[in-house]
Amino acid sequence: MFTNLLKYVAAADSERIEALSLEEAAACAAWYDSYVLEPAARESFKAVPEKLEHWKTHLSSPKSTTEGQRQQPLLRRVIRQSQRRGPERLHRSELDFLIAVAQLISEANQDGAFFSRVDSLLTGKINGFEDVRTGQDPAPGLAGLENSVVYVSSDDIKQASTRLVKTFAGLDMPGRGPVLTLKGDTKILDHVPDDHMVVIEDGSCWIGGYVLGRVAASKDCEVRENIAGVAVVRDGDIRCRNIINNASVIAKRGRTIACGSENPKMVFGGMEVRIQDNAVSGTYGGAVISIGNEAQGGEFTASGSLSAKRFQPSDQRELTVILPWKIRSDFYGESVNPEAQRLVGAVRRRERRLANLHNLMQLTSAEWEHFSMAAIMFMFGGDKLRKQVEEMNALQRRMVFLNRVIASIDALTDSAEDQLIEAARARGNRSNRAAESISSALKELRAELLEMDPEDMRDSDLATERAEILSMSDKLEQGGTRATMPVGSIERLRTKKVNWLLERKTIYEDLESREVGLRKMLGKAGSLDEDGATPSSKAKILERLVATARRRPPGDPLADRLGATFMRLMLRTIDSRKQRLLNYGEMAGRLKEEIRRDSEKLMFEYNVSIEEPSDNYDDPPEVKGAFGSGVRIVSERFYLAEGEEAGRNLVVTEDTGTSEKRYFREKTGIGEG
Repeated sequence: MFTNLLKYVAAADSERIEALSLEEAAACAAWYDSYVLEPAARESFKAVPEKLEHWKTHLSSPKSTTEGQRQQPLLRRVIRQSQRRGPERLHRSELDFLIAVAQLISEANQDGAFFSRVDSLLTGKINGFEDVRTGQDPAPGLAGLENSVVYVSSDDIKQASTRLVKTFAGLDMPGRGPVLTLKGDTKILDHVPDDHMVVIEDGSCWIGGYVLGRVAASKDCEVRENIAGVAVVRDGDIRCRNIINNASVIAKRGRTIACGSENPKMVFGGMEVRIQDNAVSGTYGGAVISIGNEAQGGEFTASGSLSAKRFQPSDQRELTVILPWKIRSDFYGESVNPEAQRLVGAVRRRERRLANLHNLMQLTSAEWEHFSMAAIMFMFGGDKLRKQVEEMNALQRRMVFLNRVIASIDALTDSAEDQLIEAARARGNRSNRAAESISSALKELRAELLEMDPEDMRDSDLATERAEILSMSDKLEQGGTRATMPVGSIERLRTKKVNWLLERKTIYEDLESREVGLRKMLGKAGSLDEDGATPSSKAKILERLVATARRRPPGDPLADRLGATFMRLMLRTIDSRKQRLLNYGEMAGRLKEEIRRDSEKLMFEYNVSIEEPSDNYDDPPEVKGAFGSGVRIVSERFYLAEGEEAGRNLVVTEDTGTSEKRYFREKTGIGEG
């Protein structure tokens, strides 16, 4: 493990020696001292002591600030082991290394502040380390630490075999050049050369200089200097100084964090992208994107939140914000084979189904509450309130029907948007499998619309609306990838939805007002609701009331009302809502498990990352900050080409000066708040 490090130090010029970390200098010193009884082993590296003397006398602070400053993995690991296990359980090589660290700190030309963090962790412990070491056998070559971190330099990378690659780290990035493949945690002492590739399996990567070529790791990647090439990690974070010059920096399931960025080809973080200063031009994507200062031109796609002090386009650089519900792995160039495409399609269909089920669960729970309240009123008021309760019941049934129509519009417009997205991606590559995937999604949509069929068809306007929605879904299904719903039709449906939402609000307010009036008339019902407005409070009150009525003797008013035909019908309606809610919950649980299973298979067999489904459907994608004039904010990319047809799905900002403003995505387009 240490041979490459010693070769590098022995041949290094003054600039490289002065750039060595404390960890690297200590590893060289400890390795050299471990062969005190074997001078021949030192012969190849006899220049090392002189180099270390130069390091001690010319050590200086880093020349630049960087987010990739954590460049001493071995030092952190051994200190952590000493804290957990104590000196008595440390290996001889670990003791040698820590003692070398302490000695270098004491001999270096820097004051105590330079190594203050490490010094504080070792203060008062070195004598104990030396006492324990006295009773242990030597460990030549630091045997015991050899598998902790692999050290390589750019010279080692240049000696790798040249290969032609079609994909790199699962991304569609063909290229030809030397490819060095390593296993386990790896430290690249200087830089990754242009047109060279490094692949680290089952480990993290630390890079002491620039990334000009390509580097891929399964875990974290820390880069002290700028990334101008490609850096990809599967499960960890990427940290660096700046991202520049058409670079691609992709943390599939983690965070990408940099001081600044300028004109990157792609910056992606499955969890987060964080640019501490300015983000100038380029393409960015992630669940959360935060810019410490200005976003100056470029394209930002955020499925959660996007923030900056100011979003500023210019004549040379447009600035576009896209707020999708989710970001797919092909956004950053994931290469997906046919079997993985099939799994991705299955996951997407299940996710759509899961979102619809959660919507139905919320609606059904609210309906359960309203019908329970009506039943409570009848139990207390009997025939004298029957007319009022029946009127409430009619309003509630229309609202149930209305809920299903609104949910159907959401499902249809969401599916139509998905199909437009698929069509845009499939241009020039309309495979049968792509057509099959879209067709399957629409078949499932039709099944869902039919499941939303209301219990009766007495409201002709809503029945007509439902028939139109089913007809439009049929046309989409029959068209496959050859036909898509025009954006104008999507907007027309959403305009209808806005009108239905207004009516639903009116009905809801009417029901609330009627309930308040009946409470005042009865008094008793209100007193039963003192335990608070929990999600099923009225349902629980009704359960207690029914249990009480069943214990009453025949002839008692509560017992008689419980046996009335109207009440039996109400209880059947309530039981149907209760059973639906249980069924929806069970289906949602199965879908989440199937999504989890296929997502894991996609990651571990095909290296394709998919966001986990969330139970939180209330937080829409949003963008916040001060805006210059002309920032384009859209729901999905394809709306950019639609102009006025995009409706509320495309907003162009006016200059807000220094005032912060918030835009967010909702079902009907882009909202402001």
